[in-house]
Amino acid sequence: MTVMEGVTSTFSHLEQDPRKFFGFYSEGTKIVASNIFGQTCFLLIEATGSDRDRIIEVVQQSAELGYSILSKKRFYNEAHGKLLERLFNVVSRQVFKISNGESFGSLTIFDISKRSWWAGRIGEGRCYLYREKQIVRLVPDNDGVSSTPLLGEMKEPLPQLTRGDMRDGDIFVVTEKSLMSVVNENRLQQILTTSMESEEPEKTAVNHMLVEASERRKRDTYAAWVIRP
Repeated sequence: MTVMEGVTSTFSHLEQDPRKFFGFYSEGTKIVASNIFGQTCFLLIEATGSDRDRIIEVVQQSAELGYSILSKKRFYNEAHGKLLERLFNVVSRQVFKISNGESFGSLTIFDISKRSWWAGRIGEGRCYLYREKQIVRLVPDNDGVSSTPLLGEMKEPLPQLTRGDMRDGDIFVVTEKSLMSVVNENRLQQILTTSMESEEPEKTAVNHMLVEASERRKRDTYAAWVIRP
């Protein structure tokens, strides 16, 4: 796991696979963490408040345990989705135990197989599919609400979960609310379309998003995955 706080940087988790690139920019009080399990399950974790470091740690440990269970068994697609829901429930209960009413978090999980993908979130994460030069939000809003309750606000907030089938050429973006409040979906689509013409399209797309967001609103934290399966 990599945790970012009070620094400005960009890096890649999968040096052997440049098609899966993560980057961040941080000059705010929020901290973010990212991780990969089995090179197929991607996490984006956010936390704020005095216990934000502890929240990051608890979410990471709970998610890692849940994924270890998931990866050792051959679940059908339906069971896979149920397991992700249980994983979110475990994480929520653990964070609620340590929350002091001032520290909260968000967890976004994106998981892929050869033929399918699963996306889920509690909090303010965002997941997008870029297909045929069009952007589609994978986890839709509920009744116009752009986020679910945060980790720590409720013992068992209901996660938003969805799944779909993979197609050749699909690209996925996992990011968070603060970045998308500066770089909207139309602009994200333009960035991805332009970046696909570069030698390192995933890295280029992430860098464009972070630079544009930080230039418009410097005192904040931004993070994004761009994933080509």
